[in-house]
Amino acid sequence: MELALLVTLALIVTVAICILSMSRPAGDRSSRPPLVLPVPQVPPDAPEAPQRLEVQARARFFTRPEQALYLALQEALRGTPYAVFPKVRLSDLFTTGREAPKGTHARLRDKHVDFLVVCGPEQRPLLGLELVAEVSPDSTPPRDILKDVAFRSAGLSLVQMPARPSYAAAQMRLELSTHLPLLRNPGTPDAGSEGSSAAGRVRPWRG
Repeated sequence: MELALLVTLALIVTVAICILSMSRPAGDRSSRPPLVLPVPQVPPDAPEAPQRLEVQARARFFTRPEQALYLALQEALRGTPYAVFPKVRLSDLFTTGREAPKGTHARLRDKHVDFLVVCGPEQRPLLGLELVAEVSPDSTPPRDILKDVAFRSAGLSLVQMPARPSYAAAQMRLELSTHLPLLRNPGTPDAGSEGSSAAGRVRPWRG
């Protein structure tokens, strides 16, 4: 805080000197000594930038189920205007309006969706996919309520995918066609304007 104050004061002094020098006649300017800017003093207790952080790069960016799903998604979407992005932060995906309750953006900041399908050159978001632990058919996998509400409020679909070691691209293409109509008709013109008939739905994967 003290460093910022010193820098601000130095800028104010510099601007004031420049204004005074411009208001003087030309003859006075040539006789003045050169301008020497004050050097802000750094407080002795100011924290220094660390030279090293105790961090390491992950050996694998994806878990094995994430990698299997990502590769299957790329294969299923090949030849279409759709593309898939992994690990997208909700605060980068959604914007909050003026009437949103205080703290809404902060609540989204630390959350992400595993995969996001977008469409067209403008990369319009259409569909989120979440990996969940596979459960028995008569059980319901746990859900992130805030994430569900965010997608539904924005008119986007969110599909839960059971975590598996492999996925069939053909089956995935068939299932996703409910949300991505151009998977049914990849030759349809004006791909960017094609919408999803299941927009805003949150449902589990049937495959």
